[in-house]
Amino acid sequence: MKKLTEQDFAALIGTENNGYTITKARPKGGKYSDSDCYGIVLGSDSSGTLWVTWEFKIEDGKPEFYWGHYNDNTESAFNDYESRS
Repeated sequence: MKKLTEQDFAALIGTENNGYTITKARPKGGKYSDSDCYGIVLGSDSSGTLWVTWEFKIEDGKPEFYWGHYNDNTESAFNDYESRS
């Protein structure tokens, strides 16, 4: 599995997944040996009123997003993005 780099996170900003545009990306926290292979993203819909955070990994050169937390409260969505590990 690919270890994520700063370039991987930066490349996700502005991309779209399931109707949400990725606005932030960071490494996933954790003390597991493969923690540096996973990340967290924050995305918003086109109106900016619906938000999602997903965990992701990169397989075969493409991001795979999963375990989404969906939210219609901006502050709560940002807090979820910051606190997910």
